[in-house]
Amino acid sequence: MRTLNLHQLATFQVVAKHCSYVRAAEELHFSQPAVSAQIRQLEETLGVKLFEQIGRRTHLTQAGDELYHYSQKIFAVIDEALETMEELRGPDHGRLRVGADTTVGPYVIPGLLGKFHQGYPQVEISLDVVNRAALVERIMSNEIDIAIVGRVPDDIPVVMVLARALPSSSFCKRPKCRYM
Repeated sequence: MRTLNLHQLATFQVVAKHCSYVRAAEELHFSQPAVSAQIRQLEETLGVKLFEQIGRRTHLTQAGDELYHYSQKIFAVIDEALETMEELRGPDHGRLRVGADTTVGPYVIPGLLGKFHQGYPQVEISLDVVNRAALVERIMSNEIDIAIVGRVPDDIPVVMVLARALPSSSFCKRPKCRYM
């Protein structure tokens, strides 16, 4: 399988934008032979000519024109992915998967999650209200991040967090226990 080199593809984009190896070299702060070598290697990888010389002018071939359009899409997707990763690095982004048992889930949790959502509107919250056995299974299989129950089962290897504000207990797969 052939692989595209993004550095070569970026160089190609600049040459295509200017229709000039010299101007591309100036913009990229490379030598003109280095730009030519990048394009030559890309053409060898793809097995097609990307540019043709007509007189003193450089023009895209049909393959070059197609690749130019694809390269714009490729770099747009890369930019979008980088922006998304940047957003997810922040403390108030991401997701919180909550499970609650049928004792407290329908009555207490929606109000608490509503308050949490007001403080952290960018966090995606999901709530599953199921029986205690299903909660244990879901937290052990990493399907939920936290479980809120009326009574914590004795036989599970999880951390219990005693929430003073709740008439119930919480447990999660975390290495430390703390009071909320």
